Amino acid sequence: MLLKFISIYMFTSFFLLAIIAVLYYFDAKRDILIQANMKMQQVVSQLRQNPNIHPKGFDIYIDKAQKYHFPAFTITDKHIEYVACANKFFPNKVFVVKTSADFIKNEQKKILYKIAFMYILLFFPFLLVSYFLAKYAIKPAKEAYSAIYGFTQDIIHDMKTPVTTISLNSELLQCSNQKSLKRLNIAVDTLKALYQNLEQFMLFQKSFHPQKFNLKKLVDSRIEYLHSMNQNANFFVDIPLKLELYTDKMMFTRILDNLLINAMKYSTPTIDIKIMYENGKLSIENPGEPIKNPQKLFERHYREALYVPGFGLGMNIVKKLLDKLEINLYFFAKKNATKISLEIEHLQK
Repeated sequence: MLLKFISIYMFTSFFLLAIIAVLYYFDAKRDILIQANMKMQQVVSQLRQNPNIHPKGFDIYIDKAQKYHFPAFTITDKHIEYVACANKFFPNKVFVVKTSADFIKNEQKKILYKIAFMYILLFFPFLLVSYFLAKYAIKPAKEAYSAIYGFTQDIIHDMKTPVTTISLNSELLQCSNQKSLKRLNIAVDTLKALYQNLEQFMLFQKSFHPQKFNLKKLVDSRIEYLHSMNQNANFFVDIPLKLELYTDKMMFTRILDNLLINAMKYSTPTIDIKIMYENGKLSIENPGEPIKNPQKLFERHYREALYVPGFGLGMNIVKKLLDKLEINLYFFAKKNATKISLEIEHLQK
């Protein structure tokens, strides 16, 4: 954020300086031409007083007046020419004064060098000023973000304790009123979904920290975690033992968790989930009705089936994490199954 602010400030400042430099260049160039014109006029004035003089650096001709429109001041790539009427000793004649255009070219080069020197001279002071201005400008935003981030982390932490307590106590109430217990379990699932979405959102806000990890070990650890949530789920894993990825492990874990949980949610009562690696893709396949609207799956609050608990935020966050890790996701709908594949070949090390 700081670098972006400095870049914008520097670009804006030097763009304004460029406009000033262009205006200065053309103004200075006009002054050079005025000086050259005045110098030529001085030479003509001297010639009218004494036609025999020959100032150094000038070529002087006396020619017929009919051939010229005068007074005239003309500049070409090689010469500067000034034409004016002669004196009374040369009736119907004009003085033609020529000199090299190198004088103007040299003066223009001096102007350009001066502008370049000004840019170099101003670069570091501008950079220093932009740095302190950027720090001062983004300080309130940074403090506000840190406060919100810390507050959200506290909420996530504080939500986990009552959810765990309710979950444990609900197990002790199995013999009580089943209807009340069912409502209690729904409330627990809702709270879980809320803090998991919060947790994933905060994960998306963090910086990218790549590291090397073993994919098979990560998948096995997530399956062990998901088994604790639903012991009826069966997972069949076919991933090379030594396959390693290099990316942000926490973000990749959240993507994997979401896809596996969704596979469990939308699976048939007999939950048999296949997790396999083939041709540079990690695939998750579950039995059940195929996805009806894959184009809407990443939209906020969209749910494929309304009877499935949740808020429809998980896949939206997954999409953001996939984009951040530069992973492509593909859907394959079968007759009684859905297969989702992640293209991870570029993450292999």
